[in-house]
Amino acid sequence: MAARKKTTARRAGRSKATARKRVPSRQVMEARTQSIAFLNRCALVLLLFLICVAVGVTAYPQWKELQRLEGDLAAVEALEKEALALEDQKERELRALRDDREFQELRGRDLLDLYRPGETVIRIRRD
Repeated sequence: MAARKKTTARRAGRSKATARKRVPSRQVMEARTQSIAFLNRCALVLLLFLICVAVGVTAYPQWKELQRLEGDLAAVEALEKEALALEDQKERELRALRDDREFQELRGRDLLDLYRPGETVIRIRRD
């Protein structure tokens, strides 16, 4: 016990200015370096994740708008296709009215509700 009192007395006698700083051992420094490196990696992963979330959050409304516009475009293209089909049908009918005598006769008899003697006409009406 006496030896112990000596060392504490010697430590107590030193002033703060003259006290030597304890230098961490090599193992302690390696452990600190590894933990700091691990924290740096975690911070980098978190930063990349936050950047991805930020890009996703800003891009989502644009993506939804694109989906809506593509749906509108598909609807307009369908209407255009129908209009082109109707135009083609009317153009063929016009050409037939100009050039085809049989079609002119058939069309005229149909519009004027005429028929030849001995001919039976059957009409199917679509509602």
